[in-house]
Amino acid sequence: MMNKGSHSFDVVVMGAGVAGTTAAWLFASRGFRTALVEARRLGQAGARWVNGMPMRVFDEVGLERPSGEELLDTGVDTHMFDHSDRRIFTSRNNPMCNVDMSLLVDRLHELAKRAKVEVFDSVRLDGVEFEGERPRQVRLRLPHKGAVTLRGQLFVDATGMLGELRRRVPALQRDCPSLRTGEVCTAAQMVLEIKDKAGARDQLAQWGVEAGETVNWLGVEAGYSTRMISFDSNLDHAHIVTGNVLSPGGKNGLAMAREVQERYRFFGSVVRSGEGLIPIRRPYERLGVPGAVLLGDAACMVYSAHGSGVGTGMLAARALVESVAEGEDLGSLESVWAYEHRFHQGLGAMLGSVAVATQMFRQLSSSQVDMMVRHGIFGVSTFESGLSLKTPLPTPDLAFGLARLSAAAPALGARVALGGSMVAPVAGAYRLHPRAVSPRRWRLWARMVRGLMGGSA
Repeated sequence: MMNKGSHSFDVVVMGAGVAGTTAAWLFASRGFRTALVEARRLGQAGARWVNGMPMRVFDEVGLERPSGEELLDTGVDTHMFDHSDRRIFTSRNNPMCNVDMSLLVDRLHELAKRAKVEVFDSVRLDGVEFEGERPRQVRLRLPHKGAVTLRGQLFVDATGMLGELRRRVPALQRDCPSLRTGEVCTAAQMVLEIKDKAGARDQLAQWGVEAGETVNWLGVEAGYSTRMISFDSNLDHAHIVTGNVLSPGGKNGLAMAREVQERYRFFGSVVRSGEGLIPIRRPYERLGVPGAVLLGDAACMVYSAHGSGVGTGMLAARALVESVAEGEDLGSLESVWAYEHRFHQGLGAMLGSVAVATQMFRQLSSSQVDMMVRHGIFGVSTFESGLSLKTPLPTPDLAFGLARLSAAAPALGARVALGGSMVAPVAGAYRLHPRAVSPRRWRLWARMVRGLMGGSA
């Protein structure tokens, strides 16, 4: 029950999705007075679709692994096809498990409540009040009439790509630019009934795959685009995942999913569907200022090669809590700097290096990506490394694929080789984030990272 007036907390987390609720739960579990703020009703907060995640994320965060209805499948065989439906490779060590996000979010909400997190849902952020440049309290507009003010040492912006708090804190806004064209993915998922099992079996036989497996295509629209279809083992349902870089005149993810539904006549009605926008740029260099930090999509903490930020957001939540928990002031410059340093040393280096490849894909055509697939640039080890949320590393199959591509299309091969050569330098640059508080050294570091990424902030 929300009360009007003013309330004081150690931590105020804005956004009750996976990343924000994980952070709120972890803070409260350590005894911090924690508020969790959500614009929607709590039961509607966060992702509401199926998402693939490596199970190690739950282990590292200290959260029990999904089971029962929350866990839809584990490590299914995944087949990569080119645009002529020729199979290029099969991953039989897929580290991803498909998790029902709505049930995961609900579980996290329950854990947060048990840890005494106070929830303020169905509210609108009405303003931020500062002491100097440091945010000290937020004003929330209640659903009907009235307002409530929350005061805190630390405010965590986990409100997603639009960054509701980030946009209102000038010290963050200066170093965290709005996303540009090409830095956003439009994604969708659709769960469908299979009305004609015989027709589905015939199609699977044409592809040479079995029920319970997944088929995948890259570059189906623009260079950065994908289409994936997963079938359950009984051929009762299938789920479609589509994604495309958001651009003027380009197809959105939901339109792509509907095209798949219409193309294969054995699909029936939609059981459920969802769509959203996902940032696919590197994480912001600036993750915190006194009194406020960024988390999850609000900081662009997305593994941009496959457009998922759920696992990385959870890992970042753990890094945040462990970095600031020992300080006397959770929102001090030293505390938020420690969080930013820890993130960029580990997750930032990984996500930044992946963003190099994503940036290259955004500039390629559909046919160029298909040529890369056909010549083996995406071998099974590269594919499985990405699904494991790991920094991409040179592999024998990648080197062999690059040699084949260079022989067939020298200009494209040179372009891919140049992009690949930047992965290690970018990862190394992120790890040079200054450990000690030093605005001057931070500016030099940020300039170095931006230079390696093409000069853009």
